[in-house]
Amino acid sequence: MSRDLFAATPLLKRAAWRCGRILARDLTARGAQLVSRALFDVAWWCDAGGRKVLAENLAPLIPAADARARAVRHCYHACADHVAHMLRMDRVARKPQAIRLCDPWKVFANATEQGGIRGPLILATLHQDWTRVLAALQTHCLVSDLAVIALPSGDTWADTELAHLHQCLNATVLPWAQAPRGALLHLRRGGVVGLLADRDYAGDGLVLQCAGRSWRVPTGPAKLALHTGAGIVPFVWIRQTLVVGKPITVRSAAEVDSATRELARFQLRVLSANPGRWVAFHPVWS
Repeated sequence: MSRDLFAATPLLKRAAWRCGRILARDLTARGAQLVSRALFDVAWWCDAGGRKVLAENLAPLIPAADARARAVRHCYHACADHVAHMLRMDRVARKPQAIRLCDPWKVFANATEQGGIRGPLILATLHQDWTRVLAALQTHCLVSDLAVIALPSGDTWADTELAHLHQCLNATVLPWAQAPRGALLHLRRGGVVGLLADRDYAGDGLVLQCAGRSWRVPTGPAKLALHTGAGIVPFVWIRQTLVVGKPITVRSAAEVDSATRELARFQLRVLSANPGRWVAFHPVWS
C-alpha cells in the first residue's frame, strides 16, 4: 500500500508533503481537490490491498458487491479530499468556508456571538471529513479553547508539520502518548477536547455487534466525561453541513458502557447513510 511505501522511505514522504504544500498554496480549493483525487485514483488502481481492506470494512454496511465496489472508490476520493483540505488549513483559516448547521439540540445556539462554547466538553466525530469539522468549528467561532488528540505518524518531522497546520486554526494538539492526562487537565480547566471515536487504538474498548461482525469502540470519551463532568457531543460533516447529535452525559461508572453504545449508534447511523466518505484503511471488524 502507498502509506507502507512512505513509511519505509521518509525522504519520499517529506518530498511528497512539500510538493503537496506548494500545490495547496498555489491552487484554489477546487484545484487542489481535483489534483488530489487524480493521485488517489492512481493509488486506488494499484492498491489492491487497500481496496480489499476497505471492502471488508464496508461489507456490513453495503451487502451488494457492485455498490460496495463503488463506495470503495468514493472512500479513496474522501481520503483525497481530506488530504487536500489538510494541506490548505492555513489558507482555510484566512477564508472561512460556508457551512450549514443542523443542531436540533441547540448545542451551538448563540455560540458565535459568545466567542464559541466553552467546556468542559468533548466533541466526538469519526474518520469522515474530520479536518473540515475542525475548520468549521474554529473559523466560525463555534468553540473556544479547543484541543485535538492526534495519533503519531512515526515521523517527528511530519507530526510537527501537522501540528503547525492545526495551530493555524488555533487548536492545541495533544499527542497520543500524552492524550489521557493532557485531555483530562484540559477539560478540568474548562476547555473543549475534539477526538475521533470510531476506532479503538488502545485495544481495550467495548465490543459491539453489527451485522454479525464485532466492532471494538473506544470507551475513552465516556471515561473522560465521567472524570471531568464534561458532556459528549457527537457530530459529523455531511455535504457542507455540520450535523450535531444528541448530547450524552455520564453520571456514574455504570453508565460508561451505555454512553459508549449511544455514541456508537450515532456513528453507525452516519456511516450507514454515507459509507463512501469513511476513511477506514485499517481493518475495523473482527
